[in-house]
Amino acid sequence: ELSGTLLNFRVGGIIISDDQILLGRLTEESWWYPPGGRIRTGESSLAAIHREPDKELEGEWEVISLKATA
Repeated sequence: ELSGTLLNFRVGGIIISDDQILLGRLTEESWWYPPGGRIRTGESSLAAIHREPDKELEGEWEVISLKATA
């Protein structure tokens, strides 16, 4: 029974360009994170990882493979 429970599923990706890995960091924090975000209700992990970087990044990119889900 999940009544009243909020589930927060997220995706993150490793983006490599010119042998460099793209990471983000909030100004007030000391830790780094891969680009990504929340998975929408009914959305697959693969669909979300295609959609999320579009909101944060300019330019062209492609998802090569989905390595893990948890």
